Amino acid sequence: MATMDTDHNCLLFSSPLVSAGTFDCPVTAPDFTNTGPIDDYLLAFPRTAVKIRHREMRRAIVADPNIVTIYNKGQEYERYPLSPYGDRCDWLTVCPATVCEMLNSLGVRQTGDPDRLFQVTHSMSSPAAYASLRRLIADLHRHPATDAVAVEETVLRIFQHTLCAAYAERGPAMPKRRATGAKHSELVRQTCELLATRYTDPLSVALLAREVNTSAYHLCRVFRRLTGATIHCYLTQLRLRASLQAVSEPRSDLATLGINLGFSDHSHFSQSFRKAFGITPSEYRRTCRVTEPRQLSLH
Repeated sequence: MATMDTDHNCLLFSSPLVSAGTFDCPVTAPDFTNTGPIDDYLLAFPRTAVKIRHREMRRAIVADPNIVTIYNKGQEYERYPLSPYGDRCDWLTVCPATVCEMLNSLGVRQTGDPDRLFQVTHSMSSPAAYASLRRLIADLHRHPATDAVAVEETVLRIFQHTLCAAYAERGPAMPKRRATGAKHSELVRQTCELLATRYTDPLSVALLAREVNTSAYHLCRVFRRLTGATIHCYLTQLRLRASLQAVSEPRSDLATLGINLGFSDHSHFSQSFRKAFGITPSEYRRTCRVTEPRQLSLH
């Protein structure tokens, strides 16, 4: 990405239209908190959990593998650790003219500032988009000379799908009391931190509610209203997305992997994986051996 910082970036593909790569910044890096402004219009898909605060944000957001963070060109931001390792993510960029075209197709009114086309900072990412991106990144690592047309089409499809979901999720502003809204947002933020750092643990709603000092009923209701997902669904997605790297490796044992991630047995893991991504873990592993990017349906 001509983004973030070259010491931490691995550029896997670049054309005048799109680029794709990975970012790896351990928490011990001297520049972990601030690696510089973003150079392009970029989507970052976390693989580890961190907290991200754009310069104009009052509070940092929890950026875990269920979230996509959205950056304008020149965006300044800071990161704070959640994962013991630090910040690992995959990223995509699209040229400004194409970003404008995508936003116009979504009916998004432009601000007039060529460096501030995006009016959203983050959103939930769909299981299909996340899996499609992980497979693309794996293919680019294995086959750097992959057909440019296939890569560009895949990046554009993921970008369009993600922006469409982000602006739909934003929706019209709903009136609410500012104090109540802030308390609810903080409650969800604390819960997301717990889930992002303890998703392999045997968790319960009662335990989570105690940790954030509220009732189980209130936590479930507020969490679903603000995230659009149940706590169980959010937790399951974290576990499944954490599995994708290991699933793609031929020598990993799928049954052991599922149990280590918090699933009751291999059948539970396989059924959950198929429900989320449309294919079984074994089928996903086979698709990772192909020589050009394969597409998962985003519908």
